Amino acid sequence: MSKESPGDRSGWLVNADRFLRANWFHLVAETGAGLLAVAKLAKGVWGWVFVGLGFLMAASGHVLGHIWESRERPRVASLQQETRDLQRTIDSVEDALEQTDQDLQQLLESEIRRLGDEIAGTGETERISIYRHSTGGDSFSLAGRYSRNPEYCKDGRDEYPLGNDIISNAWKNREASPNMLPDPARNWKKYLKMLEKQNMDESTVKSLTMRSRCLYAKAIGDGDRLRKRLAVVVFESTAEKGQDYFALCKNSLSVQEEDRLCDLLGCAREPGYQSGNMALRRGL
Repeated sequence: MSKESPGDRSGWLVNADRFLRANWFHLVAETGAGLLAVAKLAKGVWGWVFVGLGFLMAASGHVLGHIWESRERPRVASLQQETRDLQRTIDSVEDALEQTDQDLQQLLESEIRRLGDEIAGTGETERISIYRHSTGGDSFSLAGRYSRNPEYCKDGRDEYPLGNDIISNAWKNREASPNMLPDPARNWKKYLKMLEKQNMDESTVKSLTMRSRCLYAKAIGDGDRLRKRLAVVVFESTAEKGQDYFALCKNSLSVQEEDRLCDLLGCAREPGYQSGNMALRRGL
């Protein structure tokens, strides 16, 4: 059996105190009623003592209770109204924050699209994704992605654990560019074997919406401004690319471009975040 902690005892005492403050007159009245019941069993003088004392306590409890409730009723009503007003304010703030998150997400996606179309020359076989590092420090979540191919724009996994994949390697070493992967349509076994070295099993590889051959990843957030590292940007292509592609991807992430992306990531709350109040409103 677990021992009761001082905190548990303190909470019990606080609740007892609140109960007594709110119901003391009921207890007085009920005690008076109890004394009247005992008076029926008592004999002689003690019977009359119990009757008098019981009647006095019962009457006093009811009268004082009526006075107490009449005085407390306006205060309770005022507190209830303040609670409703506060809840409306909280709901309004949550709605504003949710709208802000949506606006920031749109801005982030627009920036990724601009990066792809105007800088990196993203085509039907390319994709750019940003994976945000979680507050806990042991995983990443997809913050945004863009490709001209709608199939490649679909969301991936909910979480990408920190491990030996390209995202994690870029996070640890600032950037990562693994060897060119073979064409999965022609050499599936070799393609699978190379991805297994990045902690991806066969079922995960088969579920990929984009089976890339060329990848380049770079961590952002700790450039010239010495800010905290925030995320990893991954460029990938299903086509065979040369060194010029890696250079193009690397050069597209200038200090100014990193700053723009980090400003948006720094303002937005993590994907999936919701306060307790928002969760209650959504019935979760």
